[in-house]
Amino acid sequence: MGSALASLLGLVFTGIALYGFYWVIRLAVRDGMLEADRRRSRAIPSQPPQSGQPVQPPQPSQPAQPVQPAQPVQPAQPVQPAKPTQPTVGADSSD
Repeated sequence: MGSALASLLGLVFTGIALYGFYWVIRLAVRDGMLEADRRRSRAIPSQPPQSGQPVQPPQPSQPAQPVQPAQPVQPAQPVQPAKPTQPTVGADSSD
């Protein structure tokens, strides 16, 4: 009988812990969604400015300059190998 009671209490406490864990996750997701909504509403203001002046439309940007065609690339000059240097006489002589 003691082991049955211990098993039942273990199941009850496990259920309570899982239920609490469920609510923690649920509230965290809800808070994250509300925070995202607040950030979106700050990024895109939906109300006109309170200064009393009408909102002016943005000025059109200047037209882009036409792109000039690129100049053809000249082939690179071939690299000429360096001339071998003459070894100095007597520098390594072991006479």
